Amino acid sequence: MDRVLLIGGFGLVGTLARYWLQGAVQRLTGSTFPYGTLTVNVIGSLVVGFVATLALERATMNPAWRSAILIGFCGGFTTFSALAYESFELARTGDPARALLNLGAHAALGLAAVWVGYAAALKLSGT
Repeated sequence: MDRVLLIGGFGLVGTLARYWLQGAVQRLTGSTFPYGTLTVNVIGSLVVGFVATLALERATMNPAWRSAILIGFCGGFTTFSALAYESFELARTGDPARALLNLGAHAALGLAAVWVGYAAALKLSGT
């Protein structure tokens, strides 16, 4: 139960950090391009790469803290970091084709799912 609370607490912090940073970057740039989201995704990916390497390959981190940071904070901050890390690991361990497939499937299916949700909401609302 302690691990679950730790993950939840770090998830809250990650979510609030995303809200603050994404908004701050977007206001700072004044652009319609989503620089805030890009910034959050890049920083989250950097944190995941750093923490996962220390925790999983160097075993220098308590498993509860690893979960709190990787699942809690980074999961609340950005789920893109998980996609980036998993694709990196596929490529790093000798399977670049599956890494590209993973990235392509997420992009294509994610966009398709948004379109289906959009179309369903329009139909439901009578628009």
